[in-house]
Amino acid sequence: MKIMERDGWRCHICGGHAPRELRGTFAADAPEVDHIIPLARGGHHIESNVACAHRRCNIEKGDGLARDDDEPARRWVHG
Repeated sequence: MKIMERDGWRCHICGGHAPRELRGTFAADAPEVDHIIPLARGGHHIESNVACAHRRCNIEKGDGLARDDDEPARRWVHG
């Protein structure tokens, strides 16, 4: 919950509201913790590497990394 509070219950991927009452459900908009740099890519399970994300956004991102350009935030590079 600390991460969700820090991030204002907003998805770091799309910027949309992630309703607190959906936490722990399988709803598409349910908030969950996402590893910004995925563990599979060498990221760490530390506070600075996690952020609030919608369940659907997190699933779509998978083990991808954000692109370093001006493309929409939901474009991911898979290795």
